[in-house]
Amino acid sequence: MGISKPSRIRPDGRGKVTGELKYMTDLTFPGMLYGKILRSAYPHAEIVSICTKKAEEMEGVRAVVTHKDVPGLNRFGIVIPDQPVLCEDRVRYVGDAVAAVAAETEDIAEAALELIHVVYRKLTVIDSPEKALRPDAHMLHPDGNILHRAFFSHGDVEAGFQSCHTILEETYELPRQMHTYMETEGGVAVPEHDGGFTMYAGTQHGYKDRFQLARIFGIPEEKIRIVSSPMGGSFGGKDELNIQPYAALLARKSGRPVKIHQTRPESVRSGIKRHPMKITIKTGADQTGKLLAHDVKIIADTGAYATLGPAVLDFSAEHAAGPYRIPNIRTEGISVFTNNGVAGEFRGFGGNQITFALETHLDRLSSMLHIDPLELRRKNIRKPHDPGPLEHRIAPTDGAAQVLNIISASPILKRKHQTSRYKRRGVGAAITMHGGGLGYGRMDAAGGRLSLSSDGKITASFGFEECGQGILAAIEHIVTEELGCAAEDISIVIGDTAKVPKSGSSTASRGTSMVWHAIQRLKKPFLAQLKKRAAEWSGCSAENLILGSAGLRDLYTKELVVTYRELAEKGPLTEETAFDFPTT
Repeated sequence: MGISKPSRIRPDGRGKVTGELKYMTDLTFPGMLYGKILRSAYPHAEIVSICTKKAEEMEGVRAVVTHKDVPGLNRFGIVIPDQPVLCEDRVRYVGDAVAAVAAETEDIAEAALELIHVVYRKLTVIDSPEKALRPDAHMLHPDGNILHRAFFSHGDVEAGFQSCHTILEETYELPRQMHTYMETEGGVAVPEHDGGFTMYAGTQHGYKDRFQLARIFGIPEEKIRIVSSPMGGSFGGKDELNIQPYAALLARKSGRPVKIHQTRPESVRSGIKRHPMKITIKTGADQTGKLLAHDVKIIADTGAYATLGPAVLDFSAEHAAGPYRIPNIRTEGISVFTNNGVAGEFRGFGGNQITFALETHLDRLSSMLHIDPLELRRKNIRKPHDPGPLEHRIAPTDGAAQVLNIISASPILKRKHQTSRYKRRGVGAAITMHGGGLGYGRMDAAGGRLSLSSDGKITASFGFEECGQGILAAIEHIVTEELGCAAEDISIVIGDTAKVPKSGSSTASRGTSMVWHAIQRLKKPFLAQLKKRAAEWSGCSAENLILGSAGLRDLYTKELVVTYRELAEKGPLTEETAFDFPTT
């Protein structure tokens, strides 16, 4: 049997497989310097003094910065700005930045770091949430060691357990995990004549970076341009600022472009991680396998700083019952500061941890009840119009039941288990519930733009970034399908705050949905503009024109009436939209 030819090639596919595509870390500029960041020597310590004199005097060094060089807010954080750009008096984990250097070469910059003398006074290290929650624990932040609490209850849990035939209680521990994208954090800051700068660095939310950097530098956002795409992987790890403040500070002080590209060890040390969690689940069921009560306790290690820790915990708590309906449920979650690596956004956003714990738990419970694991799930799966796990309204769907029915017939699950003295081999199935968008109760603004450019291209502009997820292909597919033009007729602009409208973050599986919603709002007025101009140009009725390959065509004969390039000679056409993601 022959292999069918794919109907589409990803717009960025050829450049990626040939190596021709330039990432932000591939860029170079005339007079460019190389930056390095000095990180903390200890997980928890007071800074007694910082001396940079020897580093500043080293030949080839062009700039050295400490907290004294931060002109505005010396803090960052995508929601809670609690992480120092450069630490003033205290370090809270080994990735904390203390100083940064820009030099003519990477080797010189690296050597200069060795000449920066920092005197520390070591403090007690809090390396677990349990230690952080002790009454006598050292306070890592002014408000204490608890970042966030999450709670939800429905029904009467205690009464529910009294009605159960079988009850299982277990604790599941999920470890810290690193994104380990192929392209580590990096980019180039280029100073501009107006006192601002352009930052070329992979990020999942260029406008949010711009907002944070404007606070750090105390300048208007409009003086900062963020070019953020393409990037060589992220999975959430580049949604928070990483090297951007340091490259920009060094560029500002030296007056020259500065490039920082972290090595893998530097990335592992300073990059954010998936939240380690300890999840205790107590679940009860009747003899038939109907779940009656569910009590969940979640302890999340958010590390030294907040980043998106509160939202991650909320997401875990929201999905504590997964796609199942349980009449009596109680979920308690707590996110705790420690001196461990900073935990933040990671693909799944807290859902992976709770899903692993819940699905493992249900397998164990089915074994105790002597019920097939898939049958236990089928008995408790939500129905299409059931409310969501927080008893909130969600879009009707029976997707979970469909998945169960399909995998139940899989020959994989019917294979016999193979065991030997040293090896056991088995099969299993798990299911999860995961929404698209920023989640229950959170504003989720987006937008987009369609325009006819001077070169005759229909230009689709969105404030998204390409981090490997295929957003360019999604935009191309949606635009061509909805407007009727060909892929060759369009150009796509993303990842540049100077050229695109705000579309929100390239996270939470929201990009494709937001593009679709934007195009639904844009296509009618944009098509009306095109048809009106084409009718004026050709003398044809606008109602008898449709978009097609190369231009507008006769509705009935499909003959080309006017090309996009000819229409563009009359000047640009633009339609823009801004909206909030529909709540469902």
